Amino acid sequence: MSAFVTKTILVALSLLLVASDYNSNATKVRVKNNLDEGKTLTLSCTYNAANNTKSAPVDGVLQSNQIKEFSFNSIATPSIDCTFKWKDTSHLFPIYVDYRDNPYCLTECTWSIKPDRPCRVDPNYSEIIYYCDTWIK
Repeated sequence: MSAFVTKTILVALSLLLVASDYNSNATKVRVKNNLDEGKTLTLSCTYNAANNTKSAPVDGVLQSNQIKEFSFNSIATPSIDCTFKWKDTSHLFPIYVDYRDNPYCLTECTWSIKPDRPCRVDPNYSEIIYYCDTWIK
């Protein structure tokens, strides 16, 4: 076997190992209720898979400052759409969109849900805001 073929095979095997390790790591999403004190946040999120199928929803009811956490494979899931409800208010927002959140959310993505907007925050220090967006509706 020539040196070129051997090197090509080793490079291909290395790439496969890196890709398999990358695919095995799930991305973690955290959603924190940062509404006004005492407001309960209800959320329902649906994974939109790469093959255009939708998953069963991830649901949660969060009291003030509570966090809902779930994981997904960002390779197979280009987006996750969520509905957020409190009192007489309802908003839609894509909590994960590949083109917006990759590479920022490769391992985890933490969102602070506020009355006026959702903000992606530092997972360790939720007062540090990285990015805020507007509600879809």
